Amino acid sequence: LKGNPIITDADLLAMAMPKRAASTHTPVPVPATFPMASVDIGTIRQLTVHFTDSASGKRGRPHGVGGVVVRWGIFEQAPTSVQMLPNTALDTKTPFTLTFSDDERHKTAYLCLAWQNTRGQMGPWSEIISAVIP
Repeated sequence: LKGNPIITDADLLAMAMPKRAASTHTPVPVPATFPMASVDIGTIRQLTVHFTDSASGKRGRPHGVGGVVVRWGIFEQAPTSVQMLPNTALDTKTPFTLTFSDDERHKTAYLCLAWQNTRGQMGPWSEIISAVIP
């Protein structure tokens, strides 16, 4: 009953239940930094993307961040904007792995990453990086 917004504190007291505690939650900020990525090409048909925070250099996500959004695509020429990358994925833990088919080997994949907080708000995008699919 305490979680039901229809029930008021007065209703809880009338049912001999303690009233709700004051909220101590602070709003989750929109990420101000971006993830920096390095790509491991050691496994055939796979790109393993390791990411760190651009501000701290630490592996993993900053406080309040729910995950990293990865935009990627395979092109012959480098894309000029994030919006040109057709594929999107969300990952919550480094590393992120992309798996490709045999006919995609030796082509160039382009990637760009951004932090997303636990409320779905995006931070700034990283630079677009590239890697040849092994």
